[in-house]
Amino acid sequence: MKNGTKKLNVVLWLIAFAFTAFAIVKGSYINDTEVVRVGMVSTKRYVATRDIVDRNATERLKQEARDSVGPLYTLDDGVMEDSIRDIRIFFDNLNDTFILSEEDSDIYTIPSKSSLNIPVAITAEQYYTYYLLSDAAREALKNDICDITEFVFGQGITDETMDKALTLAINEIEEYGLPLNEASLAQNIISAVLAPNLVPDEEAMELARTHRESLVEPKMVLNGQKIVDEGEVITQDIYDILEDLNLINIDYSSGSMPIAAAIVLTAIVFIAMAIYMKGQYRGLLDKRSTSAIIFASYILTIGVLFVLSDLAQYYMIPLYIFPVLVSIMVGAKVAVVLNIFMCIGATFIFNGGVDFLLFFVITGSFLALIVRYTRRRRNIIAVALGGAAVSFISIVAVKLFVEGGYSKELIIMGGYSALVTVITIMLAIGSLPVWEAVFKIDTPYKLMEFTNPNNELLKRLMIEAPGTYHHSLIVANLAETAAYDIFADGTLARAGAYYHDIGKLHNPQCFAENQNGKNVHDTLPPEESASLILEHAIYGMQLAKEHKLPNAIKDFICEHHGTSLIKFFYFKASKEYGEADEDDYRYPGPIPQTRESAIVMLADTVEAAVRSVISSGKSHDEVEQMIENLIKDKLNDGQLDDCGLNLKELRQIRESFMKVFNGMYHDRIVYPDEEEIKKVRKK
Repeated sequence: MKNGTKKLNVVLWLIAFAFTAFAIVKGSYINDTEVVRVGMVSTKRYVATRDIVDRNATERLKQEARDSVGPLYTLDDGVMEDSIRDIRIFFDNLNDTFILSEEDSDIYTIPSKSSLNIPVAITAEQYYTYYLLSDAAREALKNDICDITEFVFGQGITDETMDKALTLAINEIEEYGLPLNEASLAQNIISAVLAPNLVPDEEAMELARTHRESLVEPKMVLNGQKIVDEGEVITQDIYDILEDLNLINIDYSSGSMPIAAAIVLTAIVFIAMAIYMKGQYRGLLDKRSTSAIIFASYILTIGVLFVLSDLAQYYMIPLYIFPVLVSIMVGAKVAVVLNIFMCIGATFIFNGGVDFLLFFVITGSFLALIVRYTRRRRNIIAVALGGAAVSFISIVAVKLFVEGGYSKELIIMGGYSALVTVITIMLAIGSLPVWEAVFKIDTPYKLMEFTNPNNELLKRLMIEAPGTYHHSLIVANLAETAAYDIFADGTLARAGAYYHDIGKLHNPQCFAENQNGKNVHDTLPPEESASLILEHAIYGMQLAKEHKLPNAIKDFICEHHGTSLIKFFYFKASKEYGEADEDDYRYPGPIPQTRESAIVMLADTVEAAVRSVISSGKSHDEVEQMIENLIKDKLNDGQLDDCGLNLKELRQIRESFMKVFNGMYHDRIVYPDEEEIKKVRKK
């Protein structure tokens, strides 16, 4: 790539990015947002632009579901076991006090709370009553208290049911019929050891809450639903919904964060696009006209989107004008990829959702692929209707996917989308003359005009050099077939083949296909013959300039021989003079720079050779082997180094050539002569 072209491309890409960033900043995101606060009166009616979840209402429903889960408990057997053990130890300690009192002859000393393991305040009456009991009665009282305690624990005790458990213990004591002092002692002991043995099971409760919460259906705000009306107070719930829909901003600093993020993402997209173009289409941007076309069509599309960014019905925006124009003027593959990149940036500008991105990526890519069929006029209407059908189906399917429901409005949307698609295709094709004139480009439609046999140069070629004209027609058939088979530009290959030899209009008798038995080179020295042959490329360029042929066709005229050696006259000179300067017998070039130009070179070489051997009775395999050798010769000579063809494509080109030759030189039926017919009639 020339340094000037490289700088131009960098400048154009920077301008395109800057324009996109400006459109994002000034686009529908800012236009759709307004600074509001909780508690202020709404200045307009707000309606949901898409389905979203009402976060606050949903959270309240979830909290209610969690709160509806009652306490869940687990039984702690250790609490009862500890209490029973404490009761038994209590009585053992109490019995020990009696022994000590008798030894000191002071049975009136009532033990304090601190001297017992259970903090029970024992009255004198209770103490003396228990003291007077026999050992068997004491053991029975202890067992009764333990049984009552075990029974109460068996009913389960929680923090909330402690009073109920104590009441139950008192009732049980009464059921046992204990004397008053013993009953009051039992009540004091049991009330001291009772404790909750049902403890909350936090893990089980959390699982239950989570399950209840999972059953809650989100509270939705539906597309088109009123959020708040003009004059109504904006509550926190309303504010949060408006914020989720990006319809408001708290202030410019918070609103700028999404915009900054969008610009950063767009920058990444531009970098990815530049890397892709450089890696996959290295030579595409070498031509300034190609860079200018992509840039101009992109700016035009983004400009249209920016102007229409307030339009709620995005399917009425002709965003696919970009892939359509690029497909026609540059190529379908490039258009499909660039359309994807462009749609991402457009989504930020329009503040669109996934439906916006899906619709334009799918529809734009499809139109980029089918619009190339409009090169034939009869296909224009079919392509327009096909594009309209795809647009209709795409918008309906995308809306069904995003919104999840059918409505009659979908059919109306599809109708508008189809109409916009038809208008877009017609405008794109109709505007081609302007693009061709402004950017000096050669679209397929322009090239097709030059393939008309009524063109002045082709008519001259047919009259003044009929052999060359016939040769050019066959080369065109070969080149177009091969180009289509390897997915190159067949129209360009045919147009280039028609004009590649127009330089032979100067001294047409110097070329074998125009000679009638007399060869002028028989009387000329080899260097002069070579000079006459070499001149046809130079004179062809002069004619191309005089008749203002497209630049793409001019490339075929000077490249179809590349820097090949005119072997016949070189060897003739070497034989006559002992040695010859090879450079004097080579074409000036350059070698083919495109796949189409290389195809025409190969078709030109192969046609002349095959025509010369077909009449000699060569077999199909011999002809195919000769074609393969001729292609290898061009490859080994370096003539195909810059064209971009790979070995697989060269093999396909050879097969395509054989397909055409088989149709041209197939075996014909041998018809009977008149004598044979007469004999049959007599019989």
